[in-house]
Amino acid sequence: MELCWLTCVSSALNGEELTRAGGVTILGTLLVRTVGVLPADALPTTPGAVIATHCLRTFAGMAAFASARAELAERCVF
Repeated sequence: MELCWLTCVSSALNGEELTRAGGVTILGTLLVRTVGVLPADALPTTPGAVIATHCLRTFAGMAAFASARAELAERCVF
């Protein structure tokens, strides 16, 4: 997950490619599954917490690109 985050923030083309390849859906699914099993008192070093953190950082990095922002806005339903 850390490599995915760093790849997206290092180049606009990488972030846009991840968006085109369905990465928003995959990252969203991973984030929901990971957060769903984390206890409320999980330490930041817990593997699930680390994965969730990297998912969120990847989303934040992808939000710098217009195509990814549109995909995120479309997929995020509260």
